[in-house]
Amino acid sequence: DRSRAAALFAQAIKFDPDGIQLYSTNYATYLLPKWSGNDGDTAAFAKQIGDSFGGSKGDLFYFELGQIALYSDASQPRQLGWASASHLDWARLKRGHQALLERDGPSHFVPNVDLNGIALLAWGFNDAATAQRTFAQIGDKWSTYIWKTRARFDEARDWANKSADLNIAPPHAIPMP
Repeated sequence: DRSRAAALFAQAIKFDPDGIQLYSTNYATYLLPKWSGNDGDTAAFAKQIGDSFGGSKGDLFYFELGQIALYSDASQPRQLGWASASHLDWARLKRGHQALLERDGPSHFVPNVDLNGIALLAWGFNDAATAQRTFAQIGDKWSTYIWKTRARFDEARDWANKSADLNIAPPHAIPMP
């Protein structure tokens, strides 16, 4: 049950504080609606952990845990969970992404995944200016891991290029409260 999972998380952190990234990731996944949580629980947990650290380290944790809400509760693999995204802070996700790049540099495991990932998030959060800048950096090096299809990549890039100055929402924009 959920109270037991929360107690196990707290006990694990107390026993091994250096394992917080692993434990937080597992607990954030547990909080997804498809397991034991409700819509917004993983985002709230990301905020709680991020706030407990504060600064760029907190933003980094927020970004990493927020991605679980964005990618893991979607009905299709690697498609944004738009409902969960409405509970997340886009500005903080961007700061966390920047902190990740400063800590680790660009991903070498999946080439260009960092830029493609932030472009996908910018598209979902209706941030045409960020999307346009990021697509310019990506060029033609789109990631099948992130976009799944070239058509989806092209749709987002075309929207960014047309919308950056006009502030036009994509047809799938995340509903914000």
